[in-house]
Amino acid sequence: FPGAGRSVYQGHLFVTDRLLTASGMENHPLTPMTDPDLRRLMAAQSRFSVGHVPAETVFKGRDAIAHAMATAPERMLVVDALLDADLLEIGAAAKDHPLVTGGSGVALGLPANFGCTDAPVSWAGQTGKAAILSGSCSAATRGQIAHHLDRHPGMKIDVAQVMDGTQTPSDVAEWLASTEGLPMAYSSADPEEVRRIQDMHGADK
Repeated sequence: FPGAGRSVYQGHLFVTDRLLTASGMENHPLTPMTDPDLRRLMAAQSRFSVGHVPAETVFKGRDAIAHAMATAPERMLVVDALLDADLLEIGAAAKDHPLVTGGSGVALGLPANFGCTDAPVSWAGQTGKAAILSGSCSAATRGQIAHHLDRHPGMKIDVAQVMDGTQTPSDVAEWLASTEGLPMAYSSADPEEVRRIQDMHGADK
């Protein structure tokens, strides 16, 4: 989704101007991103090979993309996308495919395949209690948490307390339900804290 700072070039995922492996996601506690090549990441999870539709083909438009998809020997393909406009062409090229998957941006190019056109959508916020849950350990999320805690109440889910049973899901739910404003419960932590906890208890546990 280039408009959200995620682009694919030469099969590699970029976060704005950095490769995935230098974006902070290399420190993810469960799925550390140590390889920005989407083809290798996908191939490691499948018995099928993974091909690639390069940017120079994408820039030629939907017909060129569709031809590359139809003639590729691989069952799965990574398609480069540097601009949101590329997603529209990719979506059109994938019109007859039974399964298309990807980041949320891939959906930009799919509605036109079903005769849908852009139109304003009415939306009105709802009143009532609300709460925020956060578990991502990305740098962006940690910054958002810090910003939120300057203005609203928050409860850190403490791994040590969860492990010994002194902090339970009920405790967190009751705190969220009884706290005014926009309370947040979060388990997000910086990479050093995550490593310390994993070393102490074991990463799998």
